[in-house]
Amino acid sequence: MSVPVIECIDIKRVFNPGPNEVQALKGVSFKIERGEFVSIIGTSGSGKSTLLNTLGLLDNPTSGTYLLNGKDVTKYTDSQLTKTRLNSFGFIFQSFNLMNNISCLSNVELPMLYAGVSVSKRKQRALELMDKVLIKDQAHKRPMTLSGGQRQRVAIARALGNNPDIIFADEPTGALDSKTTESILNLLKELNEAGNTIVVVTHDMHVAKSAKRIITIKDGLIESDVMNI
Repeated sequence: MSVPVIECIDIKRVFNPGPNEVQALKGVSFKIERGEFVSIIGTSGSGKSTLLNTLGLLDNPTSGTYLLNGKDVTKYTDSQLTKTRLNSFGFIFQSFNLMNNISCLSNVELPMLYAGVSVSKRKQRALELMDKVLIKDQAHKRPMTLSGGQRQRVAIARALGNNPDIIFADEPTGALDSKTTESILNLLKELNEAGNTIVVVTHDMHVAKSAKRIITIKDGLIESDVMNI
């Protein structure tokens, strides 16, 4: 039986321990198999952002176990965490998080640059990825000159740079209009059908329903975990 790409076991996250502590996560357990498309939905303050930060190794749980491909990453050193984020994850954000002082092509190259990929190889791969997400014609423009949907496509291409195990998308359509939202959701579905594991965090049920599985989080606990058929 294959090892889940993600396994969370009784994950808890407490901020400001003491009389004024906030229990953002109160014991969260679930598995995600390789190739799944999962949405995590919840209202503001539900714990979904804290969970995303934990899954993306941007924050450490207070207690519990987080297994990534069967390895307990809660015991990793800072350098191991950085290397894992770079090589195992691709991140897509609501605000795109692109650098406006360089070209779109250079933005897509960045994760590969940090991973030590040679100039020629990373440029070739960046162009291939931009072509894959239908944005290659904008390669040499600056992100600020593009529409929101185009910038998100650049961000998706960047997320794919190092062949990540998992793509984390944090409110990926939150800054987009309804028509552009549909095109981005369709692109995520296509990437999933091509074999990418995708985890989308959102407060929008319409976006959540683009996934094949919906995990609802409320008050720091999983309220439901259902297949979306």
